Amino acid sequence: MGAVVLLVVLIVVGRLNRPVTEPALPAAVGAETTAAAPVRPAPPAMAPAQAVVSAPETPAMDLLVRLEARRRVERAGTAVYLDSLLAETDSVLRRWPERPGQPVTVAFARDSLFELTDGGDAAVRDAFALWLTLALGTQVLFVDDTTGAEIVVGWRDRFDESEPHTGLANLEVASDGTIQHGRITLALHDPKGKRLDRQATLTTAVHEVGHILGLAHSANPGDIMFPSPRSPVLSERDRRTAELIYSLPPGSVKEQ
Repeated sequence: MGAVVLLVVLIVVGRLNRPVTEPALPAAVGAETTAAAPVRPAPPAMAPAQAVVSAPETPAMDLLVRLEARRRVERAGTAVYLDSLLAETDSVLRRWPERPGQPVTVAFARDSLFELTDGGDAAVRDAFALWLTLALGTQVLFVDDTTGAEIVVGWRDRFDESEPHTGLANLEVASDGTIQHGRITLALHDPKGKRLDRQATLTTAVHEVGHILGLAHSANPGDIMFPSPRSPVLSERDRRTAELIYSLPPGSVKEQ
């Protein structure tokens, strides 16, 4: 009897002393897989490090570009007239994008009014040529097809007397400040019905081309971008303003 008891005790003790690494029931397979996950080879440390570091680079660089642009605008002071532009665009500089070797295309709407302009297209060509003598880095190409042109120039008989102007410029601007398309509308007569001569048409054309290039109005009567310009001559402030805009990247210069 004592031998039997001794045998049972030895069996129980033997089971209790089994190594824990012995294969267990099938249900333990999942537990082993989960427990093994931490010891799997970790991905290279470079990948997460790049993700963490590169994420803020773009906004930080953007802020630096904005800051430098604003500083240059502020340093220019009254030598330029960007205050009105920044006020009406919520501090966004508008300009045509840099496209070396790819000029902006311009076409004339050759309708019945165009036939009455008596060489009105020549005034528009001269207006573009005047602005593009500046260091803007932008060129234009006159094309025949208005459908694919980026700038379309058209005419109307006159604007209403409630709109005391002889020309109008409309811009389509992307969210980043780059100008995508534009349209210039010139009048044959002033709001009171007086026919505009070649000088008046050229003055209006130079003014509207300035808008198409991204300039806003100036409060100085000596500038071509004054709401009622006197002659088709670019002032020193006109030149400096256009060249400053085209030396800076388009987009916001708002302080963050």
